[in-house]
Amino acid sequence: MLLRSSEAGFLKIQGRDVTANKDKLTFLKEQALKLERAQGDWADRALIEQTDALHLEIETGDRSNLTQIVEKVLLEMGRQVAELFLFNRPPRDESARIDEAVAGFCGERNLGPRQDLYKKTVKRMMFEPSEQDEDILFKKLQAYFISSAYVLDPTSEKLLSQYARDHWVYFDSSIILPALAVGHPSHQVYKRLLSRTQALGMRLRVIREMVNEVWANVRIALKAFKEFSEASVSMVDVLEGYVAMYGAGNGNVFVEGMLNRLRLDPSLTTEAYLSEVLGTSDPNLKEEQIVRAISDGLAIECDSPKPDEIEPSKLEPIVSSIEHLRKQANRFKTKRLCEHEARQFYLIHLRRSQNPQLMTKIWFVTTDRFLVELQKLERETYPLPVSYTPRNWFQYLDLIDTESRGSRHFSRLRPRCVSEWSAGNLASTQSKQSSASNERCSTKGS
Repeated sequence: MLLRSSEAGFLKIQGRDVTANKDKLTFLKEQALKLERAQGDWADRALIEQTDALHLEIETGDRSNLTQIVEKVLLEMGRQVAELFLFNRPPRDESARIDEAVAGFCGERNLGPRQDLYKKTVKRMMFEPSEQDEDILFKKLQAYFISSAYVLDPTSEKLLSQYARDHWVYFDSSIILPALAVGHPSHQVYKRLLSRTQALGMRLRVIREMVNEVWANVRIALKAFKEFSEASVSMVDVLEGYVAMYGAGNGNVFVEGMLNRLRLDPSLTTEAYLSEVLGTSDPNLKEEQIVRAISDGLAIECDSPKPDEIEPSKLEPIVSSIEHLRKQANRFKTKRLCEHEARQFYLIHLRRSQNPQLMTKIWFVTTDRFLVELQKLERETYPLPVSYTPRNWFQYLDLIDTESRGSRHFSRLRPRCVSEWSAGNLASTQSKQSSASNERCSTKGS
């Protein structure tokens, strides 16, 4: 423990003398207090929202009670996540765990009338956090997960490293396009996302239909470059007009990338730019060349389903759902795109069913948030969630990457985890012993 603290810069060890770095410890304390204040504000907002919905008043002690229940729930969730990662034990139903935690807490303190309020408030905090509260939830869960992993198995870092190597991660064209488009504002972010994923030993994959979407965007860029080169004004002026018309981040990624590269190098030609991006300047690019560019440049392998692997009767409802959700959000483009996205959703679930040992290790990363709604619509047929946003995927990588997650900073939680679980195990043992004793007495009496 001292060695880890020394490596982190919190302690300085010279022989038998140990000196604390006051500045670092003060900073760490300030960060912890800041997180606690943010969590308190989050609890207040959730309480106000639920009391209004249930036509109740906030009572003295509600916030303290809610905070204690949330900590118990997060402790249990952290342990469940650690057991899944370390021992491949499937987690229990989260909603049921919250019900049990609230019922136990309220039963011990005679708070039965507040039980429904606390259940609804905790579930809202855990399952539907706002964007500003999502980060708080992740940090708390991460802290309990890391401390739990160390309590359950001191070699957890090695086990987590091995766990990550089995993943299959599918990427949407919305990730691959900016990762290819050198010069695009999001290029470095998505390149880093892919390289970090690969560095952990995960397999990067894309389905053929998403390769087709990338190819379509390349053809659009080629057509635009040809038209722009024939304009009477400079290429930079034309491209700036294009970005102004569509808005930054909303047009073709290669056009935006070309503009930013031209600002750095005015002599750059479209042929040179395409060679940098795709490894060829061939104006008649074929789809196979895009497959090769994605494989060579991003280390992503193409997964092409066999014709008999896709059942049209199962695919059509997913296409209809995507089409409906896109139209509802004013994001409908073409029926073909909906079909491609449906095949992607279907294929990832198919690969899970074909590889049961990878059921919790096949994931999908996309920028399209509407897929959360799709998962809700299709949860009866496809029960496991399938997608991550780039932000959430970075958080997931932080969780299992021993270098970035800074596990040494969470050692202060370990004693609490040990005491909580020891108390729980003791209570469980006493309960079993009491039941066994009663059973013996009952048998003897009869």
